[in-house]
Amino acid sequence: MLALNFGFPCLLQVVWAISNIAGESPKYRDLVLEEGVLLPLISLLGPPLPTMSMLLTTTWTLSNLVRGKPHVQFKQVGEIS
Repeated sequence: MLALNFGFPCLLQVVWAISNIAGESPKYRDLVLEEGVLLPLISLLGPPLPTMSMLLTTTWTLSNLVRGKPHVQFKQVGEIS
C-alpha cells in the first residue's frame, strides 16, 4: 500500500476508499480482492493496536469484502496465512 509512506491520515482515507469501492457491487468487491488487499488490511489490525478510527474503518472494509450476492468464493479469502 503506497499510502503507508504518507502517514496515518492518508492510510485511513485509502482504507475508506477501498471499502467504498468494494461495497459498490460484487463485481468491484471481487476486483478489489483479486488485487490482494485482504492481508494488508488484516495487518492494520495490529500489533501495534490501531486507533479506534482505523479499527472501525478497517473492520467496515473487511465486512464489505465478504458481503453481497453472489457470495465471495472461498478461494478469494480462505488462504490467509
